[in-house]
Amino acid sequence: MSKKNYEFKKRIEELSKYRGRGTELISVYITPGYPISDVTGKLKDEYGQASNIKSKSTQKNVQAALEKIMHFLKSFKQTPKNGMAVFAGNVSEKEGKQDLQLFWVEPPQPLNVQFYRCESQFVLEPLEELADKTDLYGLVVMDGKDATLAFLKGTQTKVVKKLHSTAHQKVHKGGQSAARFDRLHVEGVELYYKRVGQGNGRLRGQKKLQGRNPGRTRPRQTRLPQNEALQLPAENPRSG
Repeated sequence: MSKKNYEFKKRIEELSKYRGRGTELISVYITPGYPISDVTGKLKDEYGQASNIKSKSTQKNVQAALEKIMHFLKSFKQTPKNGMAVFAGNVSEKEGKQDLQLFWVEPPQPLNVQFYRCESQFVLEPLEELADKTDLYGLVVMDGKDATLAFLKGTQTKVVKKLHSTAHQKVHKGGQSAARFDRLHVEGVELYYKRVGQGNGRLRGQKKLQGRNPGRTRPRQTRLPQNEALQLPAENPRSG
């Protein structure tokens, strides 16, 4: 995991710990390229509507948080490349005491949602989804006949290669022909595993790859050669 992705996930974890005493913690998500002035205009409308909140302490905290966000947004001429998420509110753990804080995050990938929410905790689901998509994994799914090599990023799978074994079927009858076909079968299986191993090596060559998850084959009675290019873990199916 890169340092940037590690810090992104750590920031989400820190924000998830904050709780408000009412629905007074504000989350604002802004997509890439969206005008900052339009966001500020909408927040001004929310500030006016907040005057209808029955609880005076909640009303005070919500309006103070909105003022803090609007003041913060003045420092931006345009939205960051990947958009941004801004969080503000009274995070004091002591009743009757105000600790108004503001946090903001530019995710490592573009935001595709935009909204304003005021709840008892910061809304982090969109950032958590992006955090799950930052890691890249290699997949090797194979059986005795076919193999598929792919990359997995978040919930997206990209197949990079499909392989098919050209090994002859095993012959159960005796005779010289049976021995020859058996030898061809073994050679075909060896070639198949070698090709899968070479493809696996290409997956490992990706700089951003976090790990591999090879699928298991059923135990084979055929004696196979040692192939250093394809080393399937004995117990833990994921290795770095």
